[in-house]
Amino acid sequence: ETEALSTHARAEELLMMGLRLTEGVHAARFARLAGLGLADMLDRDRLARLIAQGFLAEADSRLTATPQGRMALNEVLRQIMAR
Repeated sequence: ETEALSTHARAEELLMMGLRLTEGVHAARFARLAGLGLADMLDRDRLARLIAQGFLAEADSRLTATPQGRMALNEVLRQIMAR
């Protein structure tokens, strides 16, 4: 059985799975597969705070979880995706 995901649900899945990988989430690939941009999906203030705290890194159009961020990834995801 298959279930069609909404654009937002697909984006959440891509973000959750991508941040579990060392290479993280590339913004252009995310936009192509999710149908919306990372900026549309994430709370920018919380994202900036998590970067400043060392949980996430953003470089070369890619968002990655640091080793510290991967240890607390469920909480990191909860914070950046909260509406």
